[in-house]
Amino acid sequence: MAKQTSAPNLRKTPVATPDRLSVIQDATSELSCIGIILQSMSNGILTGSEEAGPGLDGVGMALEWLAGEMERRCAVIDENLS
Repeated sequence: MAKQTSAPNLRKTPVATPDRLSVIQDATSELSCIGIILQSMSNGILTGSEEAGPGLDGVGMALEWLAGEMERRCAVIDENLS
């Protein structure tokens, strides 16, 4: 005879409405664009092709802004998944 175990805790799964899916898809697409920007910045710094570009202060401000944008989009995704 098979041993019976208690039922696992089932989490209530959110309903994936078309509106929610659209918001999540937009946010993930924007995160992908931010990743491309970061990669371009990194390549420019590593290859030295940005010699006439912004100094470290400018790069630091850009990274701070991008980090805030990433956090905002992750919050949107989290909100729409719950």
